[in-house]
Amino acid sequence: MAEPRSPISTTQLLLFFPRGGSAQVIRYLAAALDHHQVECQVISGSLGEPESATHAQRFFRDLDVLPIDYTPAHEVFRSGGDPLREPVPMHPSYEDRPEVADRAFVSIDPDTAHWMESRWEQILQSRVTRVPDVFHIHHLSPIQPAVQSLWPDVPKIGHIHGTELKMLTRIRARRALLHACGLTFDRDPADIEATIAREWESLTSDQQRIATSTRWPYWRWSDFWEKRLIEYAAMCDRLIVLTESARDQTVELLDYDPARIQPVPNGVDTDHFTPDRLTASQRLERWKHWLVDRPRGWDESGEPGSIRYTQTEVDEWFVDAAGEQTPVLFFVGRFTSMKRVPMLIRAYQDARPHFHWKAPLVIWGGNPGEWEGEHPYTVASEGNTDGIFFVGWRGHSELPAGLNASDVMVAPSRNEPFGQVYLEAMACQLPVIATDSGGPPTFINRNPDSPDGWMIPPDDQEALTRTLIEVVNNPDERRRRGKQALETVRSEYSWAQVAGTVRALYDDLLRDR
Repeated sequence: MAEPRSPISTTQLLLFFPRGGSAQVIRYLAAALDHHQVECQVISGSLGEPESATHAQRFFRDLDVLPIDYTPAHEVFRSGGDPLREPVPMHPSYEDRPEVADRAFVSIDPDTAHWMESRWEQILQSRVTRVPDVFHIHHLSPIQPAVQSLWPDVPKIGHIHGTELKMLTRIRARRALLHACGLTFDRDPADIEATIAREWESLTSDQQRIATSTRWPYWRWSDFWEKRLIEYAAMCDRLIVLTESARDQTVELLDYDPARIQPVPNGVDTDHFTPDRLTASQRLERWKHWLVDRPRGWDESGEPGSIRYTQTEVDEWFVDAAGEQTPVLFFVGRFTSMKRVPMLIRAYQDARPHFHWKAPLVIWGGNPGEWEGEHPYTVASEGNTDGIFFVGWRGHSELPAGLNASDVMVAPSRNEPFGQVYLEAMACQLPVIATDSGGPPTFINRNPDSPDGWMIPPDDQEALTRTLIEVVNNPDERRRRGKQALETVRSEYSWAQVAGTVRALYDDLLRDR
């Protein structure tokens, strides 16, 4: 019989206010670590009033949480000021989006970067009242140098969730484009655009796509931030990544010792995400609630509820003439470029005439006012919106209900770092359509004799169209793969297993000290 472990403590630190997958990871991991004799405190960015879904106290309820309030900085931004120069500076983003308070890291000059780091050092020094055995810092951010300065002898784990690696990959791709044109990031943006225009015919199609999608003034400090993220990583005693492929990327992009990198997949709350057998009328009532009674879909105005549906529209698509349920295709996520939502909508529009019966496409998510590239609703409107339903942003607590009112999750993301929500869908017995890139190949269709989803090449709209037709028109295969998906998750991806791996990593670090 194994000896009981001694209790230890950890502080989980998150620069960002809760809205993405890393916040969900902290919430579940901290709760699961409690069963492994690990006392957790969470320090997280926070935004809005206490009842807001982005308020850390509400999001991390039932945990020991210390919110760092970005609301004053956000108000300064709305008044035309610089939110990054506030006493609690607004966190930056790994993504470049226009007219937002959390502008991209690559747009931030070194002086402001050093200001953010110094402010975080003062914030932590004044707010942390007990020093843990291990600091567990999620993402690479100004928190690393702040913790290193204050507590250099306390072990530190950096948890790479993937978005920082995507930013570094984008930096390299843009540097290669600039180099091909004899340019650098610090050149005048007008010169960059003029030179690229002259060299246009010599560029590859990928380089042309990058050139047209890049706001060059906002990438000026890319070289600085590439170097700084490498330095942030070096301040960590160990790095956690989500997959083996992410470890390879981390070694390449961050010049980090592979022996100090631990792949740890995310887990699933299989008590919360579990199959729920619903009748056709029960499913229909849920969709009426989300689409008719409480609409939150939003167009380019950014206003939740600006997209609305009638009961007749919902009845027409979510049940057939006999009152039986129709197969529901379900997307969930933010409207970022890697999610490829416009491609999904176009593939659905191409596939729809070939379905044997009506099958609605539900777009669940999209943080209001936040999107990259084409707005999905605009893309839908340019074609034909029949069967396409925008639910809007919902709390994570509602997601199991949405998944259980659906039949297949469709996720054509390119290089999804991991795919937490894919596992949550599988736990609800939904097979997933994913691309053969990033994290999903590490857990979908690993056994060719027992497939639990569908894998297609990334950015292949025709393949996605064919797969949508196959999935809708073959209910027996859809159900068979869904049952296999549930078995995969329950046997390999519980949070208890993940927390045990993380506790072992903490123990290794403490022994090394």
